[in-house]
Amino acid sequence: MTSMSKVAVVIPTLSVPCSVRDLLESICLQTLQPVEVVVVNQGAQERADAIVSEFAPKLNLRPLVSAPGLSLARNAGISALTSDWDVVAIPDDDVVYAADAFEVASHLVSAGHGIVAGRVGWADGRSRVKFPAVATAINIGNVWRTALEAGLFISRDAWRAGSGFSEYLGLGSNGPWQSGEGTDFLIRALSEGQTAMFSPNVVLTEQVPAPISEASRLIRLRKYARGTGAVYRRNYSFQARVALLARSMVRVAAAAIPGSSRQWSAEWAVLAGRWEGLVGRIREH
Repeated sequence: MTSMSKVAVVIPTLSVPCSVRDLLESICLQTLQPVEVVVVNQGAQERADAIVSEFAPKLNLRPLVSAPGLSLARNAGISALTSDWDVVAIPDDDVVYAADAFEVASHLVSAGHGIVAGRVGWADGRSRVKFPAVATAINIGNVWRTALEAGLFISRDAWRAGSGFSEYLGLGSNGPWQSGEGTDFLIRALSEGQTAMFSPNVVLTEQVPAPISEASRLIRLRKYARGTGAVYRRNYSFQARVALLARSMVRVAAAAIPGSSRQWSAEWAVLAGRWEGLVGRIREH
């Protein structure tokens, strides 16, 4: 049996929502306890101090203040780790871990995988990504279907190889590319010879997102799609970029056939965002 790697945890959060307490409780229940937990706060400091005071007796937990931006917060948190860690988990602040998640991921890292991606989904079994049913090696072709940032466990070597998260990508960044930072990091780590594995046995449950207005949904879709386009512009061939655009165009056309204006608007927002990311320019509307 392989040995277990030492797990650290970096939790980026904006104003420390109530869901952070559920996340920390799930970390306290892990069959393999982390060596260090850092809560990287981008909002109300008094709320961060309160949650740290509550959980410090149970975990080696401390707060860190960061400027806005999910990528920046994760980079800052990992740079601030002081323990002798082997692998770092980077959950969103609205997930909880299955009790054996750290142990399973640790064994996989110890077995030689530089990065492990867990299955992140809602309690009803749905997910933002249609993950494979079985363990799958991650490559540049399937990375979009096998990994979400919240479910990543990154070894120290892989972290160095990937050179951290690009701070112009991701939610809350100063730029217009509001997604894709995890995929971009994975592609860079893979290009440096690291291996990555999706494991359906590393399980995280995500809080069901709150409903938003249709206008807000379309704006979010377009911003996220810009990030996808930007990652393709950075990492993929001309042929792959054309194929991405073509797939979106087909989906726009297919959505027009049934006459569903809501679906067509969503597909159009994605197409427009991907185009903006691919060309590196946005058109305000």
